[in-house]
Amino acid sequence: MDIKSLAINLRVLRESKHLKQEYIAEQIGVSPATYSKIENGKIKLSTVRLQQIAHVLRVPISTLFSERKETFSTDLEETIRLQRQQLLERDQKIVEFEQERARSIEREQYLLNYIKILELQTK
Repeated sequence: MDIKSLAINLRVLRESKHLKQEYIAEQIGVSPATYSKIENGKIKLSTVRLQQIAHVLRVPISTLFSERKETFSTDLEETIRLQRQQLLERDQKIVEFEQERARSIEREQYLLNYIKILELQTK
């Protein structure tokens, strides 16, 4: 794949994820102007830089070299599936935290009541 095709793929993937060039540039440690040159095919990329970009875009590095649009949609669907799973896991942790918090409040209330009873008995 030539550098121009790679550059087009980078732009298409970034736009499909509604990300700005400035965001990608910041994440991979380059200036926005440099990243713009990357998407315009004016800079040859190292493997490390390609891996960084793929990581920010949350796609396998092979997707950057894909010539088929179906791969983009498949990867996007996989990204959405993974993000949904992460949200479900986060929501479950929130529910567990709230349940533990409620139990803690109940224990605290029980102890406060017990202390009041003890105080009344000692008077």
